Order: sequence, then structure tokens, then C-alpha cells
Amino acid sequence: MNQLEKLAERKESSLTDMERALLAEFTKICKKVAIADSLAREVHALLSTPLRRTQDSLQRVSIALRAYSTERDKTPWNDGAPEDFSVSCVICEWEDGHTDTASMHHYTDRTSAWIPNTPRQGENTSLYRGLRVTRWRWAGPAVPVPDSSVRIWKWCEAPGELRFLSDHGGDEDWVCLVPKEMVDDYLPFIYSLGVCRVSNHSLTDGRKVFIGAHA
Repeated sequence: MNQLEKLAERKESSLTDMERALLAEFTKICKKVAIADSLAREVHALLSTPLRRTQDSLQRVSIALRAYSTERDKTPWNDGAPEDFSVSCVICEWEDGHTDTASMHHYTDRTSAWIPNTPRQGENTSLYRGLRVTRWRWAGPAVPVPDSSVRIWKWCEAPGELRFLSDHGGDEDWVCLVPKEMVDDYLPFIYSLGVCRVSNHSLTDGRKVFIGAHA
């Protein structure tokens, strides 16, 4: 651990590729440990909370739990390539081992291929036309478990499963997830956010997804 901490203190330019990869994994692990520790502390505090303050403590546990549940690393991968999604809401892993958020590209010869959304420096993304996608999963944070919270994300930061519901065709601005028992209360608010169009979609658990677009 001490050597990894020393590694983190060094300048980025002085690190080898292997050291950068090791440091990246170390950072991910530290983040997961911090989130788990935060959740554990809130649960421990709840167990020793006086009855009159239980509600506040439960709220803190709920917030910590949501942070823990949004870790996309816990979402299982799907084998093979995804279907032809119309928006960039998936992460693909190619047979060469690279993993990126990706979009389906259609070519004039009527072929198609999954291509990374952000080309890597020095690499020709056209090479990915011939690479097989070995597995995929949704991009962004995981869809939160049902609770009494209303959540609003910027379009690019929303769970991929929710972005996939959109039928706006590329003009999306934001995504809002509303509990089923609060849908009627929030309808006036949702439709007064000053956008050109808001679509709504139902989840199997009764919650509503609202997606706003500027055109």
C-alpha cells in the first residue's frame, strides 16, 4: 500500500504505462472502499440513533445506499454485441480488449459497426469495423432502486437504460425519474421546465421516466 501511495504522488509524465494502469485500478478500489465505508458508517449510526432522530438517520443511509448502488461495476455484462440502439447509451468491449462507450455507425455500403464515441489518440477507429464486440453493458450510472426520490440527470450523465427510452432523436437535454406515487404531483413541474418537448415512458415497477428535448 505504501508503494502505491508513493506512486500516486509522482508526476503523471514520469509513470510507465504499467504504473498508470496499476494506479488507475488502485484509484478505483479506493473509491469503492470509500463508498462502502460511508454506507457502513451511516448504518452503524442508525443503530445507535435515538428514536426521535431515526428519520434523519434513515435519510442519510438512503443517500449513502444510492451512492453505493450507482456503481456501474456491479451491473453484469451481456455477451455478444448489443442490438442496434439509436443513441450512445452502451459500453462495448472489443475482442482486442479495449472498452469504450460506443455508437452504431451505418455506412453507405449498407454495413454497420460499433465505433468508440471518443477516438483514441493515434488509433484509426475504422479498424473497429472488423472487430467483434465480445460483450456490452449500459453506460452511465445504474438505475436507482425504487424509493421516494425524484431524480434529474443531464442527458449525458443519465443511466443508459433510461436514455435508450428516448424517441427525440438526438435533441435530448435531461432525464427525470419519478416514483409512481408522485407522478401526478410532478406532471405540472415536469412540463414547465421550458423545453420544446417532453416525452414520458413507464417502467415495469410503475415509475415514470420523463425526457426533455430542445427541439
